[in-house]
Amino acid sequence: MKNIWLWLAIIVVIVGGWLALSGNSKRENAQKTTIGVIAPLTGPAASMGEAIKRSIDLLKADNAVFAFEDDQCDAKKAIAAYQALKLEGVRIFYVACSGSVLSLAPMAKENNDLIVTAYAGSTEIRKMGKEVIRFNPDGMSVIGVMTDYLATSPFGKYGILYEKQDYAQSVVDGLKAQLGGAIIEEEGYLSSASSFKTEIAKLKASGADAIIFVPVSDVAAKIIYREMRDLKFGKPII
Repeated sequence: MKNIWLWLAIIVVIVGGWLALSGNSKRENAQKTTIGVIAPLTGPAASMGEAIKRSIDLLKADNAVFAFEDDQCDAKKAIAAYQALKLEGVRIFYVACSGSVLSLAPMAKENNDLIVTAYAGSTEIRKMGKEVIRFNPDGMSVIGVMTDYLATSPFGKYGILYEKQDYAQSVVDGLKAQLGGAIIEEEGYLSSASSFKTEIAKLKASGADAIIFVPVSDVAAKIIYREMRDLKFGKPII
């Protein structure tokens, strides 16, 4: 979140260049350009979207205004949000969630639109074309750092606990490819769940030396840590 000002400034700067390349500079330079922001403003990941919105609301942009749509980090809702913004003439989109970026990229490519993100971390986004610009490290970068650390750790067997979301799934897939048989238990969860004790109990009973935790939603992560404490979960958390 600390870098959101930098990313937003970059977005505003690239507006003029992208519009010029797409042949719309004369028309758009006469007025402010609307940038569509598709982010989770409600639901389990709302804290992320609220932080993005607060930062944007404070931004002073001479050549851009921002229109917000809530996707709850849900790909289908992201498509509806994109279509609603298209009706307003939006051509440039800031999209927060990996699944949303992946679902919208084909339409953005077809419509010659631009998607910018500083959050989405799925490695699948690497397969996208020039319709998507990403400024943040993705899951593959995270995997490299994690496996370097795990190579020096004293643990031999791992359990994985992760949110069933595109970014987290890409991290888990990469870790499984790197660690192989060292992962003896894998538990995924939905961020919308109200309790995660079943997953925690399975990990506790698995015999793993440590647990690799790949969260996305702050709300779910807080509940998980509280329930781990309640269940006297004593395994190291990575």
